Amino acid sequence: MKSYEHRWPELGELKNEIIELIEKCNQSPADQILLDEADTLSFLKVTKRCLAKWRASGILPFHKLGGKLYYIKSEILDAVKKYSLTNNLNPKL
Repeated sequence: MKSYEHRWPELGELKNEIIELIEKCNQSPADQILLDEADTLSFLKVTKRCLAKWRASGILPFHKLGGKLYYIKSEILDAVKKYSLTNNLNPKL
């Protein structure tokens, strides 16, 4: 046992929890990847304005963390499938 774990056992527990979370993240399916706005623009090959329209109209789900927008790849794929079938990917705003 490391010296800090002997003095503060909760640090050892926290370390183990962090290791577990990292391992889970490494084992997650590829479509559960979290993308920031730049990654999403590149992935969808659309403009920033188009992405903003899709967000505003509710077509594309997003998550806001610390003032930054994130998208989950599987949610993007689901939205593209759903709205491309109805031919509704370019809503008039």
